Amino acid sequence: EASDKLEDSYVLAKNPYTPRCSFNEFGKYEDGEFIDHIFCSKEFTVGKWGVLSDTYGKLKFPADHCPILAVLTLK
Repeated sequence: EASDKLEDSYVLAKNPYTPRCSFNEFGKYEDGEFIDHIFCSKEFTVGKWGVLSDTYGKLKFPADHCPILAVLTLK
């Protein structure tokens, strides 16, 4: 159900950094929609948004989802 108080920061970002989707299943990246979100109220602007898709060593993944980052500023 959509909220009238919160919005997806990805949608509000002007230039989101999206090298791939956030779900990686420990290295098996698939194209698709983002299933991880950061929601914010209308009192914020989104300066940056990105999927942190770095790996460790020889393609070692710390989890089955890549973290996402949003830089928010209070209006």
